[in-house]
Amino acid sequence: MKFSIKTDQLEKQRSDVLVIGVYDSLKLVYDKLSLSKSTISHITSILKHGDMTGKA
Repeated sequence: MKFSIKTDQLEKQRSDVLVIGVYDSLKLVYDKLSLSKSTISHITSILKHGDMTGKA
């Protein structure tokens, strides 16, 4: 598996996967990310359904 970490502008990146940190409070830092409203809505739905948690 090949992976890399970049700090460039998100909208300029091409990738099959995006890793976003989720904390115990299940809050994301949306203002730091350039995500579309539909992407934010989808992630919020996943969090509400309990499909992803902020615990290891």
